[in-house]
Amino acid sequence: MTVEQAVLAEARAELERLRVTVTEQAVALHLHQEKHAAHSNFPAWAQLTTHARTALTRTGRFRVDQDLLRWAFSRLA
Repeated sequence: MTVEQAVLAEARAELERLRVTVTEQAVALHLHQEKHAAHSNFPAWAQLTTHARTALTRTGRFRVDQDLLRWAFSRLA
């Protein structure tokens, strides 16, 4: 295996790790939203998810944490 192939394999592994992390966080966010705010209301769930994604993008974070969730909840109409 060449150095380039090793670097590429490492990058692919990191990308997969991040994909799994984001997926796990999406599930956790959905469950949290369902329990505390959305109550099977799809528009509310979608709005919270959009706000959480916006916050992740703006902050450069890879994980949803309590501060990010507080911000997302504060943005609900």
